[in-house]
Amino acid sequence: MNLRTTPPTAPDPAAPNPSARKVLLVEDNEDLRQLVALRLQRAGHDVRQAGSGPEGKNLALSDPPDVVVLDIGLPDMDGYQLARELRSHDDLSDCLMIALTGYSSAEAKAAARAAGFDAHLVKPVDLGELKAVIERGRPPRAQNPAETG
Repeated sequence: MNLRTTPPTAPDPAAPNPSARKVLLVEDNEDLRQLVALRLQRAGHDVRQAGSGPEGKNLALSDPPDVVVLDIGLPDMDGYQLARELRSHDDLSDCLMIALTGYSSAEAKAAARAAGFDAHLVKPVDLGELKAVIERGRPPRAQNPAETG
């Protein structure tokens, strides 16, 4: 009996990532925004970037994302306000919304939940944790939003 085996093949880098999401990253710190965007793109996500609240809002409304990663401390429109505005649109009511912030207090986490965030990640963000939250997706509404940090 002649058995032939073929060596296992490496995954095709051009193959789509089944957990890939369309991500909108709103962060006013350009260096951090570029770093996070690059890491998410390397994980297979389609990432669009905005450096301000109004720019993020325009991008979200023109092409609704699956995920919004949103800095709370934006200079022109805070992330809480932007999150509430985005949640009020039917096309964005079910997207995964992640707060990316330097604010780690219980009050900040409660404010994030009240504004419609599903997760609260504290800077400096663990990029592996951010990718995991994105890939898990939005928790069912009956559960409490994910809290980390």
